Amino acid sequence: MAIFAIGGLSRTQEAWLHAQVDAINQTLAAIKAAIKSQGTQIMAGIATFSAQVEANFALIKAGILALDDKITALQNSPGTLSASDQAALDAIVADSAVLATAASAMPSVTPAGTP
Repeated sequence: MAIFAIGGLSRTQEAWLHAQVDAINQTLAAIKAAIKSQGTQIMAGIATFSAQVEANFALIKAGILALDDKITALQNSPGTLSASDQAALDAIVADSAVLATAASAMPSVTPAGTP
């Protein structure tokens, strides 16, 4: 990189000045590369976080639809709870526990360690 001429500098001083400018440019290039690398790491963390959230939402949505079907079937059964109705109700309770676990596993903040 050429720098503007400064009057009165010896060749040694001019060489030293060029060396300093080159060192600064190398440092800036290293900083730029580090920033770019951190940006890539951050974006990868965001992608992972987003995938986890989407997977948990899909599980919860499927669970809710399954519970709706079981509830409808239970509501359409005549009379008091039979053994099969009680089993259906027990299954609904178990499925609800699965959904509660999935909901609590959903990340609520950006994962630790993301730069």
